[in-house]
Amino acid sequence: MTLYRVELGIKSAFATLPKGDTVFGQICWQIVNNDGVDELNRLLAGYTQGSPFLIVSDILINNSIVLPPIPRRLIDDREFDISKRKELKRQTMLSIDNLAKKGFAFDASLLEYAKDKKDFAPKESIQMRVKIDRQSGTTGGEGFDPFASVRLDYGANEDVAATIYVLIDEEKTNIKSVETYLRAVGKVGFGKDATIGRGRFEVLSAKAHEWGASDSNAIITLSPSVIGGQGFTQAFYEPFTRWGKHGGNITYGNVWKNPVLMADSFACIMSEQKEFVGLGLGGDGSISKTLPQTVQQGYAPTIPIKLSIKD
Repeated sequence: MTLYRVELGIKSAFATLPKGDTVFGQICWQIVNNDGVDELNRLLAGYTQGSPFLIVSDILINNSIVLPPIPRRLIDDREFDISKRKELKRQTMLSIDNLAKKGFAFDASLLEYAKDKKDFAPKESIQMRVKIDRQSGTTGGEGFDPFASVRLDYGANEDVAATIYVLIDEEKTNIKSVETYLRAVGKVGFGKDATIGRGRFEVLSAKAHEWGASDSNAIITLSPSVIGGQGFTQAFYEPFTRWGKHGGNITYGNVWKNPVLMADSFACIMSEQKEFVGLGLGGDGSISKTLPQTVQQGYAPTIPIKLSIKD
């Protein structure tokens, strides 16, 4: 598979965190809308047998990742000022560009580049909304009461740089097609509340990318993934449960999918270099009873690193 780095411009607030598995699902809907369900079925051939046509990372604000949940003492055994403990706990964001400058060596000196998560995490707020009863022209009662909606702001001017990494099987599709699908997602809006302007972004550029790491002994995942049953002996991760919901044309009736337990984005796995890890899930009714052919991205692109763990 070929790795591409796609630069995005965030143009509005979001209502759904842009994790890779959700972005993949929205791309699948755009494939159906643009090219038809037969094209999607062609692309998904072999998807649950370890042959994905596309693997999508989370949308990374300022091309930064969350530090993997490795206990700090395993990387840095230096004494630190206990009065700065809370400050250090907040310093969880790391630029991939800084990681590359360090030759992908993940050690104590790299932690000095960590930034406060508040500078990268979206500012969450509650926005009140109303529904209007078209018969009476008013709100209130019979399902038309005011309700709260979550708003995720990534920047004051909503013009924020972001990056998404995509792995493509170029025997099945190509980067131009993926750019087209991403542009469609960004135009109609990603995730919840797209109809009121949430989740807008634009595609700025897409270039083939290589990490350039050598002698790696570990990998960091860039989206939620299934890492069990693949022979890994040691991993550091946070669990993540995807409570999925159908979108697109399936927005009425039973829209809920079965929950899926995965390792959250930015898991660190002790492993030789792999371009991706994980499994393709579903296709057999296990994800959705409403649409049995539904699949779930359980794959994740990875960054190879040289991890130094203290004894």
